[in-house]
Amino acid sequence: MSKKNTPIVCLMKRFPKIKQFTKTWQFAALMGCLVGLVFFVLFYGVKTLNPTFIDWIFSTPAHDSAQHYFGWAFFKAEGWTWPPGAIKGLAYPFGQAIIFMDSIPLLAIIFKVLSPILPTTFQYFGLWTLACYMLMGGLSALCIRHFTKNPLITTIGAIFFVSTPLLIFRSFWHPALAGQWIVLAGIFLLLKHRLLSRNLKKFITYWTILMVVTTLIHPYFLPITGGLLVIALAIDHKNWRKTLLGLAVPIVTAFLAFYLAGGLAVPDNAFGGGLESKAFHLDGFWNPQGFSIFSHSNYPIYTEGLAYLGLGILALAIFTAIVALVQKKHLFKPIKRKVWLPVTIVLAGFLLFALSPSIQFGDKTLFTVPWPQFVISIWNIFRACGRLVWPVYYLLMLGILVAYIRLSSKWRIWGVIILLIFAGIQLADITLSPRARDRHNAIMAMQQESNTPKVLALSPIVTTQKHLVILDGKFTGNMEEFPRMALTALYYNLTLNTGHFARYPSGLEDFQHQQIQNLKTGKADVWANLYMTTDATLIKSLANKYHIKQIEKYFFITQ
Repeated sequence: MSKKNTPIVCLMKRFPKIKQFTKTWQFAALMGCLVGLVFFVLFYGVKTLNPTFIDWIFSTPAHDSAQHYFGWAFFKAEGWTWPPGAIKGLAYPFGQAIIFMDSIPLLAIIFKVLSPILPTTFQYFGLWTLACYMLMGGLSALCIRHFTKNPLITTIGAIFFVSTPLLIFRSFWHPALAGQWIVLAGIFLLLKHRLLSRNLKKFITYWTILMVVTTLIHPYFLPITGGLLVIALAIDHKNWRKTLLGLAVPIVTAFLAFYLAGGLAVPDNAFGGGLESKAFHLDGFWNPQGFSIFSHSNYPIYTEGLAYLGLGILALAIFTAIVALVQKKHLFKPIKRKVWLPVTIVLAGFLLFALSPSIQFGDKTLFTVPWPQFVISIWNIFRACGRLVWPVYYLLMLGILVAYIRLSSKWRIWGVIILLIFAGIQLADITLSPRARDRHNAIMAMQQESNTPKVLALSPIVTTQKHLVILDGKFTGNMEEFPRMALTALYYNLTLNTGHFARYPSGLEDFQHQQIQNLKTGKADVWANLYMTTDATLIKSLANKYHIKQIEKYFFITQ
């Protein structure tokens, strides 16, 4: 072989191109996605990625995963309706919507189109969660690359984001909200506002896509992406026509997507209260709530107020501040009023909304702001208000990393090594914490268990009926009973009147009472409805009017 063509010589000739590629945004995104992939596989395993494996769905302690699965299963089982996201087979006779089952409408609609070629039993929640980790890593690397092209820094920086407690807490329990990458996508578009503002069409296109995708994943992300859009428009405001157009098109299109996903198909949604119990607390950024190796055994849990940054990123912030003070180095350039004012107003709005009317620190309520009732009513639409702290959380984390990047810009390899040390602290602090270990153990265990409920044997009594009507009020929101009833209804191609939903049609309880009254007065349509109850007293009063069939603890009323 000629010396000119040896592998080493060829590699050396290609090295400049390889080195150049490592500084591109494609490489940053690729490495960030790889960080997310590695973290997912090491922390969760791979069994949930099997689309035909559903046993794990019924083994999660929170039970919400079963709700999400049945939203998809009933949606897939029936033909297309209008709007496309409506589900006629759930919450009969009112119907439900795929968007209120937290079943990730974007994927549910895509896979329903593909359902003729899919297996009968099919779930996409495992693959979705993997995608969330990879997108989280990829987008965080892109956000960091906005401030440095060092591929090692962007890759290490992604570790802080893929290991965040916010993502671990939502994974598998509430998969739609595991789409934390949506917040980073909005932040990334905001960082690129100068580039996008040069072309109004491109600006509107990118933000509209993000708003629509946000709507079709989970509506709780909408005020977040909407707020980031307002910041981008305020910063680049030149004339009112372009600003209003840039605001109206994404919002109107997102509302249309909400309608098509069935958002207006459920009558009289009942919105609950409890803002204070779902709020962000003032100590939230450093209160680990069990997500730190230093958490004590009886750690408090504020659920929606979780916003622990992690020991690694907090230590990095302290380290950066001390070194900057010693070196008298300014880490941030002066920011124009046109930029800092809208950023401050919107982020302050997010923080205020997340705090709820009751301002809390730890387990103590400091004071309560007496907001007017109409404000509280609007607040209750997004009653899990603590989630609105997410953009503040990620921007704070990104800001700490940017400050360190500017501080260590001339440290070369030492800058990388120091950041890697803090990333290691972050990983150890969070992944070895009590709640993370519990989550890891639970997910690994539920992949080994077989808890899929058995379908009730109704073949002898299901003839002309189209609807399984449950008369017991206790079945509403009961995740112990709902999965078995839902699987049975699906097996016999029946609708189901009750269950566990994110939003309940307000007439469900009245419908149950009316059906009981119809049975007592002999007006019940037993040819169309298969009635079920566990109430022995009710059955005793109806025994002379209908045929009663007992299967296990359930009584079925037939023709």
